[in-house]
Amino acid sequence: MQFKYPEIFWALFLLLIPLIIHFIQLRRFQRTSFTNVRLLQKVTAQSSKTRSLKKWLLLFSRLLLLTMLITAFAGPYIAEQQIGQKRESVIYLDNSFSMQLRSGDQSLLENALQELLQGLPESREFSLFTNQKTYRKTQIKEIQNELLNIEPTYKQLDLQDVLFKAKGLIEKRADVQTDLIILSDLQTRFITNQDIEPISGISTRLVSLTPDEISNVVLDSAFIAKTTTDQIELNVLLKSTSPDIENIPVSLFDGETLIAKSAAAFEDTNSSELVFTLPAEEIANGRIEISDGGLPYDNVLYFSIPARSKIRVMVIGEAQNNYLERIYVEDEFDYTASPVAEVNFNDLATQNVVVLDELRDINSALENALQVFAENGGSIVIIPAATIDSRSYNSLLTNLSLPLLDSLVYEPLNITDIAFDHPVYRNVFEKRIDNFDYPRSTAHYSVRGNAPEILGYQNRNSFLLGENGKYLYTSPLSGENSSFINSPLVVPTFYSIAWNSLKTPNLYQSLSDKMTIDIAWVAGADEIIKLKGSAYEFIPLQKRYANKTSLTLTEDPEKADNFIALAGDEELTSLSFNYPRKESELSYSDVGFTASFEVLDSIPGLIALLENEDRVNELWKWFIIFALFFALTEVLIQKLVK
Repeated sequence: MQFKYPEIFWALFLLLIPLIIHFIQLRRFQRTSFTNVRLLQKVTAQSSKTRSLKKWLLLFSRLLLLTMLITAFAGPYIAEQQIGQKRESVIYLDNSFSMQLRSGDQSLLENALQELLQGLPESREFSLFTNQKTYRKTQIKEIQNELLNIEPTYKQLDLQDVLFKAKGLIEKRADVQTDLIILSDLQTRFITNQDIEPISGISTRLVSLTPDEISNVVLDSAFIAKTTTDQIELNVLLKSTSPDIENIPVSLFDGETLIAKSAAAFEDTNSSELVFTLPAEEIANGRIEISDGGLPYDNVLYFSIPARSKIRVMVIGEAQNNYLERIYVEDEFDYTASPVAEVNFNDLATQNVVVLDELRDINSALENALQVFAENGGSIVIIPAATIDSRSYNSLLTNLSLPLLDSLVYEPLNITDIAFDHPVYRNVFEKRIDNFDYPRSTAHYSVRGNAPEILGYQNRNSFLLGENGKYLYTSPLSGENSSFINSPLVVPTFYSIAWNSLKTPNLYQSLSDKMTIDIAWVAGADEIIKLKGSAYEFIPLQKRYANKTSLTLTEDPEKADNFIALAGDEELTSLSFNYPRKESELSYSDVGFTASFEVLDSIPGLIALLENEDRVNELWKWFIIFALFFALTEVLIQKLVK
């Protein structure tokens, strides 16, 4: 029980008045009877005990009467919080894609919004935040329209993030009582740590929102499995939460034109793979669609197959090696070869890859040009000659942060180690090769320093090492020294190095990733690239080089779509972006995962609980009734007790 005006209890000192009167009456002098009234003394003695009891009863009734009156004026009440104490509510509303599952006629998110709008009193002040937006110190009537327009997103805070963000919205004051309310479907990826403790001193409640049925088919991924001169094999992977689905129609579009259609059969499994054979031509606005009653966001997968830009390769060397010309064919590469004395440094700056092919020495002009070229994002491959000027070589290698070359070691060795996880070989081989006709070299340079190994000898020394566009062979590749140029490894190695020199866009990008995309277009002084989709356009962060323009994408785009990279009115390439598929896993946490949080199963139940806690039961009327009762008791004592 609490009191509005506890200072009224100072009036309890008034209880001293009847106490003082009572004890003064007890101290009255006793009279002695004379003989002529002796007969009456017996009657008086018999009634003295009754009078004493009457006085005590009157004392207690008066004390209780005054106590009840004083307590009534103090304003007694029963409530969860003190009257006058401010109550603050902070609400987290999960608007991740998994909240699109149905509950009744609407999605979980739509139901949650409607129940909040209908249940929260208009005068109640609260703060609300979603995975993207925050509304501070507001009321339902102020943000009603904005709440109705909240859209699902691929971004989701986990429980730890929610508690951290809620701390910033909570007033840390002794006269404020705070409730943290979390409305979510409680997917496993939301509760990453089941040992999380709630915020100290804050009442935290989780409302578990449950769909009617957990069933979903997802367009998981797509990739190009095989490319020929006239055909492309596009593989599409689908996954299902239930193996009971027989088949799902799958349609493939370029813009609004249907170019292929098939059906995915699951056959008592949770996955299915389709192969579409397409003409080897540009698809700028590709889209794969399915029809499914589960989550709608993963029923569409955007992709694009842009026209491939030719990669510019320059080979600088005196050796008459024509194997590189056979690798860098005219259809895919712009290949030039030049002796070191005839190098045009203006042309060098516009290349994507420069190969130093067995030079005896590297002059300072070439070294400076190569250093600038590397700083501008170009790739350099260094193949030493059998006889070199180690000073000039090591000067360049130092500037490129590559290991230094020491003496030439004459030792026939097989090249047996392949770093399949290195970016040069990633997605190059269908399977790892453990035994094949190993290439061989008769001599190699020992090195000082470390760099990621790509190919290695049987004695654990490196044959090819480097990363991020800077590569060093430790052995000459000419025919009399090495059989590498005649091995199956030579083509994928040089091809992949050149292909990685230009970060061409993939079939599509995931919106959850920060990405860098290179476009083989050189911007003028005031020219910029913008990306235009079906709904909106934006200008990404971009950096201009002598041979390309690099786009860095962080926050934009926010929605999955196909985009065209434009420079003015010129269409440069097509890019596609898709939502990550993590929300499609539909794995849920046990609602009893921790005793530290109060877990509810519905928003109406939560609203009723809050209303009950806000309710104040006034008790002053009862104390007035008790006061009247003790007043009546005093009257009865006066009348009945003689």
